[in-house]
Order: sequence, then C-alpha cells, then structure tokens
Amino acid sequence: MPHPTPPDKVLAAARKFAREKFALQHRYAMVLHTDQQHPHVHLVVKAESEQGERLHIDKAMLRTWRDDFARLMREQPRTRRRVSREVETRER
Repeated sequence: MPHPTPPDKVLAAARKFAREKFALQHRYAMVLHTDQQHPHVHLVVKAESEQGERLHIDKAMLRTWRDDFARLMREQPRTRRRVSREVETRER
C-alpha cells in the first residue's frame, strides 16, 4: 500500500479478506511487512482445501480478489489530519 497507509489498516483488511475467501476451506498464513515505506501483507494459501479440492486461480479471480481487497481497504476507518486551510496558509 502507498505510504502513509497505516500498517494496522492493511493488516485488518488482509485478515478480513482471508476470512471471507478462505476460512473453513483452505489453510492460510499471513505476515505484515513494515520494513519498507509501503506496508504490505504476504498471504500464503494451501492449494488443497480441507475437503480435498484444489484451489484454481485464474486472471478473473485475481481481479475479483484485487477489487475485494480494495473494497475492504476503503471500509477501514480513516485517520485524518484535521488542519484548516487557514492554518496551512499561515504556515507557508
């Protein structure tokens, strides 16, 4: 995610995404990386489900997942700086 996206927001969205897509079907693990300017999560999913079915990922599914994750990021509460324009103008 672009800087200054809060890492906790990225992790919260990734957790929700993983639960929605894989919970009770596929085992998964994730890790949050904050060692770079842009926080990001690596998500690893076991291809074989608990029922023995394989996860088949195609381009359409990747697009859907990308859109779903973007929606979850937008749903995260925002932390905004509240600075009036008047204050910003005086500081210049």
